[in-house]
Amino acid sequence: MRLNGILVTLLATMSTSALAQAGDKAAQIDAMFAGIKKDGPGCVIGVSQDGKTVIEKAYGLAVLEHDVPNTTATLFEIGSVSKQFTAAAVLLLERDGKLKLSDDIRKYLPEMPDYGTPVTVEMLLDHRSGLRDWGSVANAAGKPRGERNFSNVEVLDIAARQKELNYRPGSAYAYTNTGFNLAATIVERVSGTSFMVFTKERIFDPLGMTSAQWRDDFNRIVKGRAMAYAPSGEGFEQSMPFMDVYGNGGLIMTNGDLARWNEAMMADKLGLRAGMEKQAVLSDGRKTPYARGVNVGAHNGVMHVYHGGVTGGYNAWLSRFPDRKLSIAMTCNMSPPPAATPAAMASVFLGQEPESEPPAGLIAPAYYAGRFVDTRTGMPWDVTATAGQLRINDRLLTRLSNVRWKRGNDTFTFVNADKLQIDAFDGNLHELVRTPAMELTAPQLGEYAGNYASDETRASYRVAIEGGALKVRVDGWPDTVLTLAPSYRDAFVGDGMLVRFRRGLDGKINEMSLGDSRMWDLRAARVK
Repeated sequence: MRLNGILVTLLATMSTSALAQAGDKAAQIDAMFAGIKKDGPGCVIGVSQDGKTVIEKAYGLAVLEHDVPNTTATLFEIGSVSKQFTAAAVLLLERDGKLKLSDDIRKYLPEMPDYGTPVTVEMLLDHRSGLRDWGSVANAAGKPRGERNFSNVEVLDIAARQKELNYRPGSAYAYTNTGFNLAATIVERVSGTSFMVFTKERIFDPLGMTSAQWRDDFNRIVKGRAMAYAPSGEGFEQSMPFMDVYGNGGLIMTNGDLARWNEAMMADKLGLRAGMEKQAVLSDGRKTPYARGVNVGAHNGVMHVYHGGVTGGYNAWLSRFPDRKLSIAMTCNMSPPPAATPAAMASVFLGQEPESEPPAGLIAPAYYAGRFVDTRTGMPWDVTATAGQLRINDRLLTRLSNVRWKRGNDTFTFVNADKLQIDAFDGNLHELVRTPAMELTAPQLGEYAGNYASDETRASYRVAIEGGALKVRVDGWPDTVLTLAPSYRDAFVGDGMLVRFRRGLDGKINEMSLGDSRMWDLRAARVK
């Protein structure tokens, strides 16, 4: 009896200790969301470990107009977190023997151009296709996503008009939504049913994800869905994704169903885990962190499978740590999201990574300051030094050595004062060279003024000097005005877009090039 009593007491003490630890962790995470106001939009979070829910809590309002609170039953759009479900659908068809990941996409999408080197189905799922992001092309055409409706049919039409790729298929990584919209279309054509029906029958229903549904018609009423908001003045305004595109995003569900998916993947209930987590390899042998619809990396030394998503005012994040059987899901109807980061939440359970001491007595950061240009994309990077710290594009770097610096998982190495290499987390190796900044007088700007047109955007552009600045207007879209600031010779930046002017053999400007991080060099010819 005495032994049994001691055992009962010991078990009770252990249970109390475990509850105290769980409560402490819940309090730490709760504090991360303290900034969410009761009368503003908010989030729902869910943390589970060993298949058991540790934390599940809702913050803020789902509908501001009617003071409807967020609850654990509220539905949210999860943005690009949706990509892993599209990848899963493709992998199911591969297992069925109905397609191969090595197939040329033109086998299923004959509308697409022949680029000389096949774009494979697999490349759509790991961002190695070279396809320009359709949203960037639409933005270059003066009608950006978010300001008008788009459908997957239109995405295919935009993609099929692109005569050039960002790069040779398989040779680099560039995040592009286009690949996942096209993948959804392939699923429909191969399966002979709608993407909604296929994913419901093969993924959502088997896993008990009863709330999951795609936004294939933004006019459809979705019961229990939170409205999305963005800051406006001292309050908020609606920021809903009024589009009918899906596959790249567009999936709606509760935070609980998102967590249920994570648990199913860690248990490999669909038998897809190995295929989903297979990281892409570039043609030069370099591995990228992107697998099929998910990133694969490590956090505090622990394997980490994750993806974030942003669409309109919705923000979502899904992390799983298979080796620790830990799952973290966050869905929000506010933009930007709260200060709480998934990494910080994970560290509550995984522990903090020890910080290393910065080296001392090295070359002053000012030695590296200047403007550098990516030799492949043409994008400018500004390196600045203030108060003994180095920043790139105004983001702080951590010093590793005399020539090496770090930001997140990207490593910056100064080969010399005029050459910078960026070993990016996405698997790309960027070469940047120091380039003189350009300042122009109003008369010099006149050389760039004129009319330009592109078959790939189906848009005409008028470049003119207005108020002493060079501005680009898109015919048919009077509200679209791009004010350009000189960056380096024949290159300007404005509103996140790089605009370069190309010269012919006679030295005269004959083309305008438009680019961003997902669309590298879209040409528009100069016309009379």
